Amino acid sequence: MKSLYSAPLLVELGVIGSVISSQSSSAPAIEKLPSRDSSYTSAILAKMNLVCVPPARAGEFLPLAARFIDRAMDRVGLSDATGVHDDVRAGAALLWLAVGDDGRIVGAGVTRLMLSRAAKICFIVAWGADEHARCAHLLTTIEDFARAEGCAAVRLEGRPGWVRVLPHDYRTKAVILEKVL
Repeated sequence: MKSLYSAPLLVELGVIGSVISSQSSSAPAIEKLPSRDSSYTSAILAKMNLVCVPPARAGEFLPLAARFIDRAMDRVGLSDATGVHDDVRAGAALLWLAVGDDGRIVGAGVTRLMLSRAAKICFIVAWGADEHARCAHLLTTIEDFARAEGCAAVRLEGRPGWVRVLPHDYRTKAVILEKVL
């Protein structure tokens, strides 16, 4: 299967390379990356960074991100986290880590590029964080990535609360209805 990702663009966005300071003695290290947007003036926002893990190293970092991904998937209940983990390990989806200035991972997400009938879409499969409000601005990094990959839109499925958290340029496109039997 041909990859939808453009390797040169991944390199340009700083995705390929060494990866933030260790969270445990056996955990891999991730190098702190400079913020891509220096317009953030809030000290809180300046202390956060979103790092895309190189697909070849995603398996190393998945254990550090699993609690965020699993919690997000469990709360929505639309699909199984195991399949998402498998996609990340296989390189079919990208693992993103929200990292504080102390090198601590405070959130994680998974994206996948998809082809719809009309265009390429960057789909946020899962996103979980200790403090969503502190990490919300990091979505611009995924949007920049999606633009660079030639996507027409960023899309996600989630709990109704996302409508309040996301910027106002995100619109509800569909509703999922369910009847418990």
